[in-house]
Amino acid sequence: DTNGDAVLDAEELLARAEASGSGRTREQIEQRISDYDVDESGTLDLNESSAVMTDLADLKAMKEHFDKYDSNEDGLLSVDELVARAEDTGSGRTREQIEDRVRDFDDDMDSQLSFDEAVNVEEHKKEMQKRKAEFTKYDVNGDKLLSVDELVARADEIGSGRTVEEIQQRVTDYDSDGDGMINVSEAKSIADDIAFGKRVAKDFNTTD
Repeated sequence: DTNGDAVLDAEELLARAEASGSGRTREQIEQRISDYDVDESGTLDLNESSAVMTDLADLKAMKEHFDKYDSNEDGLLSVDELVARAEDTGSGRTREQIEDRVRDFDDDMDSQLSFDEAVNVEEHKKEMQKRKAEFTKYDVNGDKLLSVDELVARADEIGSGRTVEEIQQRVTDYDSDGDGMINVSEAKSIADDIAFGKRVAKDFNTTD
């Protein structure tokens, strides 16, 4: 923070990158700011910078973990390497489960996972854990189903401003099995659509 204004802008981060020889480009730095700029100020405040550092530390740990799996050191994780690691750690995952996971995240379709693809796997796991925890907060009676009453109570608790009618309509829209409630799979569909909507809105605002 060379100008002492308690925020980091692209120029300051670029200067630091050049001084440290990190090789990051202006485009990469601007993208990093965009990814973590919660208040959309175009800069990173202390909390936003802390989130960046936490995620970078997580990435370093992920790379160390990745390298332990990568027994032939080719920078890729094959199904065989993942199966061997699963057996070593006693995770209980079958070859079929591992093949499915590789298939789901194998963007370049080489039947292996690069580091970036492996990061996507871990981010997916974290997102699923986050959603499960959120679902549990709503599921007051623990029956793994969300009723309209539970959703209304949670909306009132967090002050979302949603009406009973709006919540009932949301349940109707996503209640694929017609039981009048939202199960885990249906809640995932809602979360996926909300996340997609936020990404579209962010892209629209960026290009506007």
